[in-house]
Amino acid sequence: GGPDGGAVALWEDRTGDAGPARDEEDGDEADNQRRGAKRQERVWDDPNDAGLAVPVAERGRLRKLRQSEDEVVLSGEQYQDRLRAQHRKLNPRTRWAKPRAGDGDGAAVLEAGSALGRPSRLPAGSLEVTPMADGNKVEPSRAAISAVDFHPGGQLLLTAGKDKRLSLFQVDGVKNPKVQSVFFHDMPVYHAAFCCGGDKIVAAGRRRHWYTVDIAAGAVTRIPHLRGVPDKSLESFAVCPAAQGQQPTAAFLGDEGRISLVNLQGGAVTGTLRMSGSARAAAFSPDGRQLLSLGAVHACEGQKQIYCLKRESMYFMFT
Repeated sequence: GGPDGGAVALWEDRTGDAGPARDEEDGDEADNQRRGAKRQERVWDDPNDAGLAVPVAERGRLRKLRQSEDEVVLSGEQYQDRLRAQHRKLNPRTRWAKPRAGDGDGAAVLEAGSALGRPSRLPAGSLEVTPMADGNKVEPSRAAISAVDFHPGGQLLLTAGKDKRLSLFQVDGVKNPKVQSVFFHDMPVYHAAFCCGGDKIVAAGRRRHWYTVDIAAGAVTRIPHLRGVPDKSLESFAVCPAAQGQQPTAAFLGDEGRISLVNLQGGAVTGTLRMSGSARAAAFSPDGRQLLSLGAVHACEGQKQIYCLKRESMYFMFT
């Protein structure tokens, strides 16, 4: 945006016969040489730009637009030139569109999706990464973050950590405002995840008790313990994707290869699975009918087992 928070004019690239370059009003020949023999034509002109003076030396975020330390003030035209160059430097994937047939004046748009959108196709052999604003930049964690998760809708980010705080951020890639925060006075959070189709959150740590958070109601429920389960830590668990007709379920990984299946609506244990050794990680299949667990057997890492949840029995094991 401009220095007053307004939108910056978009330009159109015309690399054909755009005519000879025009001299800048301030006679800055060095800038003209850097622009080349041909100059890009604007889609529209704002008459106020001629009298605009932007103090780029006074603001830290604008100093990067200077081409030398001697530059203190830029004209409106120079300021937009530098902004465009900086944008293309930071976002090489973005291309400036050409007007289409039937478009009116000033109809040029950027040929790029939203900041969080997925490109339709990636070039073979390369992966393009675009740096974005930190998801929790408005309120960074006060301790190590131990859990992050995206809402099924994709626009809500969950962060939790050993500062006993769980926070939700509306991720737009620019400001990422905080939506709400929950403080657990008696539990540093080691793992947290969305459940029940994104309506609730499960949070647990190195305690026998754990919590659920109802996002819409803002209600926090403390589950004292898993009845009949001797585990003193519930820090590792996996949440089953919500499926129509299925109970919301989580698999808590305990001692001696024990995997406790828990109904998240009431906190009751509905079943128990066993690994041959210790259980280190688990994940549900997308349809929620299978559970894949990873662990170690006799100090040998990499033991995998797949369970049929309907029968609560293992039907495949591999290493």
